[in-house]
Amino acid sequence: MRVIDYTAYRKYGGFCILHGIVFLCLILLSSPSTAYLSDSFEYIQAAQNLFHHGTWYAGDLQQPIQPLLEALRPPVFPIILFPSFVLFHSLPVYWVLQFIFSCTGLYFLWKIAHRLGFSAHIQSLLMLLYCILPTQYLYMYFVMSEVWFQCLWLVFFYIITLPTPFSTKRMYLISLVAAACIATKPIALLVIPIGLGYVLYIHRREGIKIVQVLFFPLLVYFFVSYTHYTKTKVFEFSSIAGHNLVNYNGYYFMLSEKGKAYTDSAVSANREAVATLSYPESRQYLQSRTIQYILDAPFSYALFHLKGMGTFFVDPGRFDAAQLVGETTNTGFLEALSAGKESILKQIQRISYPIAASMLVTLTIKLFLALSMVYSLFIKASYRHRPFLLLMGIVLCSALLTGPLGASRFWLPFMPFCLLWSAYGWTHVLSGRAI
Repeated sequence: MRVIDYTAYRKYGGFCILHGIVFLCLILLSSPSTAYLSDSFEYIQAAQNLFHHGTWYAGDLQQPIQPLLEALRPPVFPIILFPSFVLFHSLPVYWVLQFIFSCTGLYFLWKIAHRLGFSAHIQSLLMLLYCILPTQYLYMYFVMSEVWFQCLWLVFFYIITLPTPFSTKRMYLISLVAAACIATKPIALLVIPIGLGYVLYIHRREGIKIVQVLFFPLLVYFFVSYTHYTKTKVFEFSSIAGHNLVNYNGYYFMLSEKGKAYTDSAVSANREAVATLSYPESRQYLQSRTIQYILDAPFSYALFHLKGMGTFFVDPGRFDAAQLVGETTNTGFLEALSAGKESILKQIQRISYPIAASMLVTLTIKLFLALSMVYSLFIKASYRHRPFLLLMGIVLCSALLTGPLGASRFWLPFMPFCLLWSAYGWTHVLSGRAI
């Protein structure tokens, strides 16, 4: 007979109460208008268009159609927004859903930590850090997909690391959750295969058929890509990757190498060059130009990309906190980082006390995690624990794919995995042995 540890569940419930109190305080102290980022309106528009017109176009259908917006936002998060912004038109309903998603993520973080063999004290520390990280609350508050995406990742990790033999039902469940991740954020297209590869390798002797693992991800990929093709004549799952390549990776790399005057001139020239081209032609032109510019200076770009990967792990979330108090409407710091030390100093001087407090807490936690993760790399016994390798693969792959965009927003969905990775180091320090 299975014995339920009610003490552990009471501890989890206590952390949920703490989580709810802090989130409620944030809601009461903030203006509802600050819950909307520029991406938020695209998600809401996609949700409304999906319900009323059967398309997840992320813009106003009454205005001239922009092909970029046809494939900009995958369909799952607009579906999640349906109760809040289509059925009830209520931001509080959305906040309740976000709180449920976050508490669900906390539950799976706790259960994963328990299964991996971490002590009760380590489990409590993991949940505490989850519950005090400012970035978690900011993206629970904002109308953004990060918390939902984070929850999906934890469910996915939990299912694939179950120690029991795989059944056909479980394989299709893994496939379904993987598909939901992919249809929430396109970065999962290149990170999910790490988890699926782990499943196929660890259980290779159980006769698992690859079609069971890939069924729903492939179905979603080809359905969404073909739907986009019928509207834009470009077979792509999402236009966000190409958009980021041109407007972030390429733009900020050029800014760091050539300066603002040269970069603005190049952007203007590209706009003139594609003014008369069709969407597929302009997309191909801009991406090929950007790739060629990067390939002309591969070592410089590699350093630029590595800098972004480092930022992924330590960014204090200035933009997130500034958005909450209504002090910014653009990325700012990324441009300052590319422009040089003087611009960075000017940005720091403009930081207000509430933003500084949020940044200080976030930076302290992230530095603690980063140092713990590095320390765990020197514990040889950790590498014999297969989930440790899986954690490393997911986190490092997400950092590599994020690159120059390495901000707290993109780190947040993978934050629980950074916590779990760090816990290997904490265990060694506290007990003198590997897990």
